[in-house]
Amino acid sequence: MPLLKRKRRIEPRWTIVQRKLLAVLEQQENRTLGLGDICQLAGYGDWAWDRATKDPRFVSRLNQLGMSVGQPSRGRYRKHQRHQEVCLAADPEEELAKDIWDMRKLLGLSAAPICHVLHRGFYDPG
Repeated sequence: MPLLKRKRRIEPRWTIVQRKLLAVLEQQENRTLGLGDICQLAGYGDWAWDRATKDPRFVSRLNQLGMSVGQPSRGRYRKHQRHQEVCLAADPEEELAKDIWDMRKLLGLSAAPICHVLHRGFYDPG
């Protein structure tokens, strides 16, 4: 009886997590989303991205889709690529007046010696 040769699989075998992530990323508009949003659309938490990108074949597929996976840091890929931009207040005194827990009010201090309180941990007028 002759042995039948199996055809070699051309497409890699993806895990369920990888398949769901790729299904989300097949849509062009989803490729600009953050990693947390991509994982959420796939029905997973952030851990899914870390687990899926441990496979170099998955990473190469992401590169083919035009996704930037990031540089490995300590053996893992960076999860967060976006940063929140923060600007300084135009009028700091106005912002402090809105603050419920203003330490100057609680300690009965003026604005000038607050740096001493924060630096030394107590009020020392000298």
